[in-house]
Amino acid sequence: MSDININELAETINNKADRNLQNTSDNIDYVVERYQDGTTWYRLYKSGWVEQGGRGTSSGVGFTTITLPKEMANTNYTLLNCNNRPSAAGDQRDAYIISTTQIGIGSDGCIPIWYVCGQAK
Repeated sequence: MSDININELAETINNKADRNLQNTSDNIDYVVERYQDGTTWYRLYKSGWVEQGGRGTSSGVGFTTITLPKEMANTNYTLLNCNNRPSAAGDQRDAYIISTTQIGIGSDGCIPIWYVCGQAK
C-alpha cells in the first residue's frame, strides 16, 4: 500500500479545475458568463447560446413588459411562460416576444415565471 500525499493531490485537482477551457474541442459548449440579480438570471455559453429567466411581480390585470438581462441576436428565440395559479376564464396568460430585449407576459394578478433561450447578440 502506498501513501497518498494529500497536498499533491489537492494541487493536481486544483490545476485541472482552474484550467482555461479555451483549448477545449469546438464541439464542447460551456458557460462563459453568469448573472443573477434576485430572481432574474442568465447563462451565456461559448457558442453564443443564452438561457435566461426570472420571476416577475404581479401588476394586476393586463400585460407586464419584461426587459431581458441579455439581448438576443434576433426575435427567433424561444419564450416559455408559467404562472403561479391555475388559469380561469378570462385570464390573460399569453406570452409574446416584443423585441430582442423585451417580452410581454399576461399577468392577471398572478406572478409570471418566464424562460427564454436562443442566440445572444
